[in-house]
Amino acid sequence: MDKINTRTAILTELRCAKTVVVNFIRADGVHRTLYASLNPAVVPESAWPKNTKGFEATQPDPDVIRCYDTEKKAWRSFRLDSVTNWQAS
Repeated sequence: MDKINTRTAILTELRCAKTVVVNFIRADGVHRTLYASLNPAVVPESAWPKNTKGFEATQPDPDVIRCYDTEKKAWRSFRLDSVTNWQAS
């Protein structure tokens, strides 16, 4: 699957599913599992973006996906080319 289709698929699941489990390799070479969401029903309202464009404005770089880490309760990001696998849960 190419990068554009992968990005679209991951973002769709992040917006719709309760949680998406993303496995990737961090910039320092460490493998990381991220439990992520962009679903407004999952992300606490206090963590929502403050701008009027909402969650859409959180994706300015086409090579990076920014999402809410449901375990760490904070915003995180990952590079598409570092993803080893992902799955909606």
